[in-house]
Amino acid sequence: MRWVAGWQHHADPAPVTPAAEHADIGCRADQAWAVGMPRVVSVADRTSRLTLVGWCGATEAQIRQGLSRARRGDWGALTCWPGSYLAVSTEAGRTVLVNDLAGVWPVHHMAYRGGWLWATTVRPLVALRAARIDAEFLTGLLAVPLVEELRQGRSAWEGVRSVPPGHALVLSRGRAAAEPYATAVDTPRDFPSAASRLREALTEAVSLRTRQARVVTADLSGGLDSTTVAVLAGPQRPVFTVTYTDRRICNDDDVRHADTAVQATPGLEQHMVHGDDSALPYGRLTDIPPTDAPCLDVLTLARRTTYLTPAARRGSTVHLTGNGGDAVLSTSPAFLADLVTSGRHREAVRETMARARLWKVTAHRLLRAVYALGRSSYPEALLLLADQLNGTGKRPTGLASTFSWTVPSAAVSWLLPEARVRLARRIAELERSASRNEPPGQWRDWRGLRWFGAGHAQYVAVGELLGLDIASPFLDNSVVRATLTLPSWQRAAARQLKPQLRAAMAGRLPESILTRRTKATFTSHGYAGLRAHREELRALLEGSRLAALGLLDSAKAIAALERGAEGLPTSLAALDSVLAAEAWSQAGPHTGTWWRTRREPRDAPTA
Repeated sequence: MRWVAGWQHHADPAPVTPAAEHADIGCRADQAWAVGMPRVVSVADRTSRLTLVGWCGATEAQIRQGLSRARRGDWGALTCWPGSYLAVSTEAGRTVLVNDLAGVWPVHHMAYRGGWLWATTVRPLVALRAARIDAEFLTGLLAVPLVEELRQGRSAWEGVRSVPPGHALVLSRGRAAAEPYATAVDTPRDFPSAASRLREALTEAVSLRTRQARVVTADLSGGLDSTTVAVLAGPQRPVFTVTYTDRRICNDDDVRHADTAVQATPGLEQHMVHGDDSALPYGRLTDIPPTDAPCLDVLTLARRTTYLTPAARRGSTVHLTGNGGDAVLSTSPAFLADLVTSGRHREAVRETMARARLWKVTAHRLLRAVYALGRSSYPEALLLLADQLNGTGKRPTGLASTFSWTVPSAAVSWLLPEARVRLARRIAELERSASRNEPPGQWRDWRGLRWFGAGHAQYVAVGELLGLDIASPFLDNSVVRATLTLPSWQRAAARQLKPQLRAAMAGRLPESILTRRTKATFTSHGYAGLRAHREELRALLEGSRLAALGLLDSAKAIAALERGAEGLPTSLAALDSVLAAEAWSQAGPHTGTWWRTRREPRDAPTA
């Protein structure tokens, strides 16, 4: 497994070192190690060292400039190079870890023997202490995943802290502080410049991988995101692409568009994978791979293994995906409320009327919902959310649900009353410190990105089990800055999805792909998986660890499962989150052998 870790203490050397072969990337007493990482670049002077781990396009001269800026505490400067990477700055008495905006490079830390031990995965840290699952962390994740304040400074394991994306963790002399760095750095100011910036950022993000990898493979679903990445990669070097088809998904349009991309792009070789019943979701959840936190991707591990295995057999040294495209390019309907908060009332009315016609809803009802959201604040939304969890407030539905800051997941009704009350109390307490300035649409988009990034980080770890280095250029800092720093309403169009990407790729993608309006759905695949694995899933919930932790009313979750297995409507998203958390919690921390204890001088063998 690939991971990075380190030790910070003002005087004492690390009490442990990685048991696996590793590279030392620290400086003097501030130790750091990279385990199994194929791409590590360091520069050092007499007093400090700056190391970049992952895909990074910085030149040596740029890294040396970054070393100087790191000494001045300019952490944002270390995130402006092409790629997706972790920056590690070490000097006497201080270690700084700078993660990315999307959360692809998580950073965790804990107090240990008078110092700080940190790592890019929780499991080595959990292995050093008898850590218990953080039940409150899981409750917030299941019930209100976008209220990320409930999880900030925590992880799924008690005693281990996680650093939010877009922050630098500064460790020095008994102090650990997560400091935010600048999100907007030379960001686009209008739609044309944003489209141009996105084209440049994506092209460089893909080129970086194709230049540094020996064998390039890629997803090619036929959707806009994966097709964009494959088409940008193909002319630079041969790319082995994988297209998945399944009679249960009805994705004939996807296959047709994937074929079109291959025929129009030099360098693309297509491999078709035909899924069968063995690729249905929810299989073998009692034998899932280890992850730091519940991971939705393990629910569809059979399908992912089916279509990723050919890439692994080809000897892939990087596997490109379009993952994250939806997170950075789409915006929620709440962007209409952002027009209200920005004072653009004429535009708000015009765009709302256009959506009313498109969605076939009454215009005045839609306008009322938009203005109600635009005139509300996040602290007010938290109090409403607490009331909904307590049962004193009604869970919004229809337009009220669409035009809310956030609503409780359907899984809330499956939680035990005591768990809901505790969660409501914590959410009400957040109201005092919550920001009143962020517009709701932008709020949703950034939190949606970070929620997706946390899950994607676990998917990358799962991919390693197949021997794949999964790369998602859409999640690079440069791409995130080219998209989400643009106002939400500039990323929306009434009758066109992802207008910024379509403008950026005009002339590069076949016209039929740029103008497509269909999108494959996996809903029928999900219901088929519930039917096929009904007994296994029921047994999983009957032995519920979440119930033992005081979170879940397993009888209600089983009832939802049974409805879905019978083909009746049920909340697949809520059921997925519960099943993923259940499988993860029952699997345990998968501690393994991570560390070698440092031998003290008195333990040294005598002659």
